[in-house]
Amino acid sequence: MPSSKNPKTQKTNDPIPPPPIPALATDDVVTKSSLEDVLRSLCLDHAASELDAASQKAISRNETPIWLLDHLMREQLRVQLETRARAALKRSAIFPLTAIDTYDFDYPDSIDRDLVSRALTLDFIRDKTNCVFVGPSGVGKTHLANAIGQLACLRGHRVRFVVAADLVNDLVAGQARNEIAPISWTHFLRCICSLSKTFLLTFHWGDVAERRV
Repeated sequence: MPSSKNPKTQKTNDPIPPPPIPALATDDVVTKSSLEDVLRSLCLDHAASELDAASQKAISRNETPIWLLDHLMREQLRVQLETRARAALKRSAIFPLTAIDTYDFDYPDSIDRDLVSRALTLDFIRDKTNCVFVGPSGVGKTHLANAIGQLACLRGHRVRFVVAADLVNDLVAGQARNEIAPISWTHFLRCICSLSKTFLLTFHWGDVAERRV
């Protein structure tokens, strides 16, 4: 039998569409903003600041628009990577900051330069393995560890420099305040070994500097 209900008054479960956004609300911003303002709106501040100089250079060299875009984006990327690297170095608490170029390979009685060079590739992070420097005091283990840690920061890895004595003192203080449950040394070492695979740790313990992945 045909329904007696008026189709105009019959309720439906269809959601009510939201009202359309007026086109002019965004058209003014999109069409009237300068290219520099557009770049800043996209958080490309460095590219915006370089726009005029780069445009003049492109015109004088008769470069294509693609060259100009490529130049601005690469400069923006360089600045962003440098900013991230500085922030990563600050968070890492690496001290002192050292470089492999200033390490004296002639001072230790014996050192495998090839192994150090392999460590500098940071392949041990990718391979989820360990890199450990062992030797007597004063041969530069911390120098090498910190240099590799700094390099890892520049490559975008998360790094943390920890002095074992400070770490143990923090644990003991936490236990004294009942903030940390008493743990055995075996459990402590297991905690160190369970660090995230993306985390590079420069761990200084007396005469051993370990970076644990």
